[in-house]
Amino acid sequence: VAAAPEPPDSSPRLVSPGAVTKSGELLLSCDETRSQARNLALGLERLQAAVDEASVEPREYVDRRSLPETEGRRHERVREKRQHGRKKESRASRRVTFE
Repeated sequence: VAAAPEPPDSSPRLVSPGAVTKSGELLLSCDETRSQARNLALGLERLQAAVDEASVEPREYVDRRSLPETEGRRHERVREKRQHGRKKESRASRRVTFE
C-alpha cells in the first residue's frame, strides 16, 4: 500500500480516522467472501466509490430569500400564507369556551 500524497487529516470525508496510520498509509480490509481475489475486488470497488464521492465538489448554498422576487415566487408565498391562515382559523373553530 502506497503512502497517501496528503496528510491524513486533509481528507476527513474519505475514510474514518482509524483507517489511516500515522505514516499516512490507508488500511482497508474486506472479508465478505471466502475468495481472496473477490475480497480484493470488492475492496477496490469500495475504495473507488469513496474516492469518487469525496472528489465531488459540494454545491454552493444559495439563500433563496436574497434572490429577486419573481411573480411565481410571490404567488407561491401568498398561497402558503393563505394556507397557513386557514389552518389557524380551523383551530380557532374547535376552541372550547367556558362560560
